[in-house]
Amino acid sequence: MNTFSVDGVASDTVGFGGASLFASGIPANTDEVAYTITIGPLSNADHGKTICLDSSWYEPTGVWKWAGPDATPSWDGPHCFTVVDEASDVVADGNGLPTSFSLSQNYPNPFNPTTNISFDLPKKSDVVLTIYNVTGQKVTEISDSYDAGSHTINWDASNNASGIYFYKLNAGDFTDTKKMMLIK
Repeated sequence: MNTFSVDGVASDTVGFGGASLFASGIPANTDEVAYTITIGPLSNADHGKTICLDSSWYEPTGVWKWAGPDATPSWDGPHCFTVVDEASDVVADGNGLPTSFSLSQNYPNPFNPTTNISFDLPKKSDVVLTIYNVTGQKVTEISDSYDAGSHTINWDASNNASGIYFYKLNAGDFTDTKKMMLIK
């Protein structure tokens, strides 16, 4: 694949990288005589601006077709694009992912026979939720890998006796235990 750059773009004209141009008659599934163009440089201030490409700009001369990512060649002349920023960093806005591990009090509590146990993970983690009866015997254990975010596990205690239970969450180096009460 041949690559070339178009520099010195006028200040009111902006572009994007990653378009591919194919010579007329060359199938889209071959990389013979395919060119990748880059028009730029771009900045965040370019978001929303439009540029137009004209097939007469490029060497060798002839009819060119444009093909974007996951697209087939589509034109024989000028084609216009709108510049869209690509996110390079993600910054929490207060409504995003949790910033720390936490285990919430189950709800409802007391419960009969089901309750929800919620927890927050700031990163993907292997989680083990263990439920113990009041004497310390393990009643159930749920383990799985979870993505960063807020999660809820519903525990059905239909086959358990009324009483106090403890639930413990292990996720990486984080461990926390809470108490809950089943009343039938």
